[in-house]
Amino acid sequence: QTLSSEAKILELEEELRHIKWDIVGISEVRRRGEDQITLKSGHMFHFRGEENSSVGGIGFLIHKKHIPNIVRIHTVCTRVMYLIFKINKRYSLKIIQAYAPTTSHPDEEIEQFYEDVRIAMQDTQTHYTMLIGDFNAKVGFKQDQTESAMGKFGYGERNERGNRLIDFLHQENLFVMNSF
Repeated sequence: QTLSSEAKILELEEELRHIKWDIVGISEVRRRGEDQITLKSGHMFHFRGEENSSVGGIGFLIHKKHIPNIVRIHTVCTRVMYLIFKINKRYSLKIIQAYAPTTSHPDEEIEQFYEDVRIAMQDTQTHYTMLIGDFNAKVGFKQDQTESAMGKFGYGERNERGNRLIDFLHQENLFVMNSF
């Protein structure tokens, strides 16, 4: 669902009261520009969207108890942003939120997207890194034993963008964790 209006944000806040959560990555926020809003609940909503259009966009919703542990939030582009979270004195976690172009976009845009993700991964080293988001890809089942990025619990058929995602994951030594 979109978060383009204050009413939608209030609805989201109400939904979150009923579940346990810490940091939520959001795709398709449909808000213009970049901003950081403190919600009525005290939670923080940081987002980045297109300047002249209310389509796409990404963001993070951060529980109020974790706000003091946020070291940095950095936007690479309207499709890729990351935050660095201090776990304790020794360890930090980088969470990268990504929103890939759909299949209706040209291949050049998908290549630029993966380059932007690579930039986010390389910028500011942390002990742990999580890449989350909407990759607009179907990875399906593991195709063969050499696919170390996939576990044995895939679903459906893989599409061309799924192949591109798996190639990227292998290049960066990453894994589709919900397939394990």
